[in-house]
Amino acid sequence: EFLATLGTPHDVSVVPGNHDTYVKLPWAQGLAKWSAYMTGDDAQAPDGLKAFPFLRRRGPVGIVGLNTGEPEAWFFATGRLGQEQIERTEAILTSLAREGLFRLVLIHHPPQPGGAPRRKSLLDARAFQDMIGRVGAELIVHGHMHRPMLGRIAGPKGPVPVLGVAAASSDVTSYYGAGGYHALTIARQDDGWSLDVEIRQLAMDYATCKAKSQFRLALPLAA
Repeated sequence: EFLATLGTPHDVSVVPGNHDTYVKLPWAQGLAKWSAYMTGDDAQAPDGLKAFPFLRRRGPVGIVGLNTGEPEAWFFATGRLGQEQIERTEAILTSLAREGLFRLVLIHHPPQPGGAPRRKSLLDARAFQDMIGRVGAELIVHGHMHRPMLGRIAGPKGPVPVLGVAAASSDVTSYYGAGGYHALTIARQDDGWSLDVEIRQLAMDYATCKAKSQFRLALPLAA
């Protein structure tokens, strides 16, 4: 279960979550299988948990991929970033802000307040929220909850949008709603950024995905 942008491994960004780390495995036998999709622009193949966060620059967008997966007890689907990963993320987001890039953060577990019930939550969400409060981001995208969601985390220049995406594999009759994806269009404006979001979900005939809703967000430039 992961978040991705469509294309080749060079263009697809994958972040792991709880479904990818049910049990402890050596890196080479587990997450390394997806290393082509989690390699930053430095071209160094990821090696262990210190591979996260990874950074990819694509046009005016800096994609920052995080890892929240860790083995848990049965019936729990919690995740954790760890203080070191949060600190590295803060340094990257600060640097990208200086470059004037749109900072897109990919994370599996919802990091916003109230984003998930306790047994499915990000255990160190508060530390992540505090970090975003210091340095900000333009958009945070998460999965995990199997349905479209929209939340907020307080940032230095106002609320940072947190966009939850549906599980692509959900049946049209699923409790969570039909599977699908979000199409995002990011454009630089004189006073900030515009973000157009189109939520597309599987049609009842299973033949295609159709637009369910769309909206636009106006986002300020980084502090």
